[in-house]
Amino acid sequence: MQELPLLHAQGRLDEAKSFAVVCREAAAPDDVAAQYQWHSIQAKLSATDGDLDEAELLAGEALRLIKSTDQPDILWRGVRNPGVRSSASP
Repeated sequence: MQELPLLHAQGRLDEAKSFAVVCREAAAPDDVAAQYQWHSIQAKLSATDGDLDEAELLAGEALRLIKSTDQPDILWRGVRNPGVRSSASP
């Protein structure tokens, strides 16, 4: 799943979209890291596609996931990902 943000950052959006679907389907419901990963990237992809309502919904869920954990690595991902924070801010 680490490839997902790299694909997006490299502008390989079609690959990122396909991989996001695979990640979403493979992510266990209780795997906060995996759930956060696909929610945050899919939020960015939706925003890129102009679907801002979907992007905001996904970013909000990614933020909720970050706030639900005390795992430092997941919290750090949220700190490093200002797009999700600002998209989900009221």
